[in-house]
Formats: sequence, C-alpha cells, structure tokens
Amino acid sequence: MLCSVARRRPPVGWLTRIGRRIFTRRYAGRPQLNRDPLGGEAEPKVNLEDFGNLGDFLGGIGVIVTLAYLAVQIRSNTQTVRAASLEAVVNSHSQFLDRLAATSELSRIWFSGIWAGAELPPEDGQRLLTLLFSAVRRWESAFHNVRTGTIEHSSWEGLHREYTNVFASPGARARWPLLRVALSSAFLPFAEEAIRQHHLVTPLAVQQGAAADERQ
Repeated sequence: MLCSVARRRPPVGWLTRIGRRIFTRRYAGRPQLNRDPLGGEAEPKVNLEDFGNLGDFLGGIGVIVTLAYLAVQIRSNTQTVRAASLEAVVNSHSQFLDRLAATSELSRIWFSGIWAGAELPPEDGQRLLTLLFSAVRRWESAFHNVRTGTIEHSSWEGLHREYTNVFASPGARARWPLLRVALSSAFLPFAEEAIRQHHLVTPLAVQQGAAADERQ
C-alpha cells in the first residue's frame, strides 16, 4: 500500500541543488544514509550549517563588491583633488602676472630690476624684493604640491621652467641670498640646483632694449 502511494517531490530550485551537492559530499562514504525508507535515493537534507556556509559565500561576494566600489571612489576623489590643486596653483600664478601687468610702474621695476640688471632706487629695490618673495613662495607651493602627489609632475613642468628662468635672471641671482633664508629645507636644494643647471632665456623686450643700447 505504501509502495503504491506516489511520492510528491518539491520543485528542484537552485537552493535544493546546492543542498543536494553539500549532502552528497558530506555522506559520500555512508551510502546507508542516502537511502529512502520507501526505496531509492533519499532527498538531500540541508541543515543550518549549510545555510551558514551559503551565507559566508554571499557575504564574501558582498565584501568584494564593496572594495571595488571604494577603489573607484578613491580614484575619483584623487583626480578631483589633483584638479583642484592644479587650478589653485595656476590661478595664483595668474594673479601674480596680473599684478605685474596692472601698473606700468611695477612692470618697469620688474623688468629693469630682474632682466636688465639696472640699479634701482632703494624704494623700488624693496618693491622688487617683495615681488620676488611672492614669486618664490608660489614656486615653493607648487613644488610641495607635486612632492605630496596632489599635482602630477607633468602638469607643472611649464610653470617650473618659467619660475626657474625668473630666478636664474641677473637681478634675481643678485638678491638670492636674501630670498633663500625664507625657503624650506626640502625646497631650497631643489631650487638652487634647478637655477644652476638652467639655460637662461631672456625676454624679447629685454633683448631688443639691449640691442638698441648697443647701437647708440
């Protein structure tokens, strides 16, 4: 009578298949536990430990996904910080140039004192020294940004060459002993080595002025 009763089997879903594999591995060496009392192979049984193993597996996938998301966010934030730092350095340099171009008096002091090596009155000489301090501080700030990685080295190469050319000029070299005492121990040897190796490029206006003086 019992043998004639059709056994209802539950739908075989993905969880049942997982449990069956776990059960088969666990009792592979004990075939008597795989037997159904009515004959045939017994359906695998899933206990709490198997559910725990499944939970650990899903949790591991969640950790991997979370780490991948954090890596993408960190890279995006790094790019944002670098862009903001470069923009700040470029804006600072542009403000310095705007300040020089704002008045003909400052432009005259800068070009005649830096490039022409002219002797300036004490008041003009002090104003030139102040401008040089402002410029070297901007150069040092950019250097530290590159050193800490907030600005990529390739992004500041042009700005670095421009500052190096300024401080390799005759007027800046003459005032360098006053400027160097205010510089950090990390930046000072870097700046002096860059100035020593730099091939000076004289602005065209200064070259034309020198040529005119020679003709006279």
